[in-house]
Amino acid sequence: MKTKLLTILILIYSISSFAQSKREVLTTFASGIVYNNQSGLGNENSIGFATITGIETNINKNLFLFCGVDFQSISVKKYDDKYSLEGSISIIPINFGIVLKASSNKWKPYLKLGTGIAFVSTPFAEVESGTNFIKIKSNTRISAIVQSGIGLEWNYKPTLIPFIEVYNLHTFAKSDVQNKGLWTFPVVIGLKIKM
Repeated sequence: MKTKLLTILILIYSISSFAQSKREVLTTFASGIVYNNQSGLGNENSIGFATITGIETNINKNLFLFCGVDFQSISVKKYDDKYSLEGSISIIPINFGIVLKASSNKWKPYLKLGTGIAFVSTPFAEVESGTNFIKIKSNTRISAIVQSGIGLEWNYKPTLIPFIEVYNLHTFAKSDVQNKGLWTFPVVIGLKIKM
C-alpha cells in the first residue's frame, strides 16, 4: 500500500511539474549515410542511406522526450556455394525515448536513448521445387529495436537549430542475409525547428 501511495504521489508531482514548465517543441528533419559492417551481410562492408523525422519536447531544461520515424536502406551481397544474393535491406523504425542535453548557450552536446519497433524488409532466396531456379524475394518482419546515440546542436537562431547525430540501431529480426539481429550506424545532418 505504501509503495502504491508513493508511486501515485511521484506521478502527481511529475505531471504537475510537467504542466508548469515552459514547453519547447522541436520538429526534426535529417538525412545522411548508414554504415553496417556485419560479416553476415556478405564479403564487404555495406553503406546506405538514412533519413529521420521526429518531434522533441522538453520535460525540463536538459531532459527531452522524442518520438520519430526513420528510414534506412542498405545494399547487401551474400555469397554462398549454391547462389549469390544481392539486394537491399530496408528498415523503418518507429521509435521513442529520451534526449539528455548539456546546458550551453551556443553548442549543445546530447545523449539519446530509445526503443520501439521497426519494419525490416530483407531479401531471401527461394529455390523452386523440381528446378534449380532461384528467386530472390523480399520478406518483411516487425522487430523490436533499441538505439543510442550522441549529437551536437548549434543554436544558430532562436527557431533554427542545425545538428549532427551519430547513433546505432539494433533490430532483433533474423533473415537469410543475417542470422542474428542487425546493427546499423547512421550519421545524419539536419535541422530542428522550434515551434
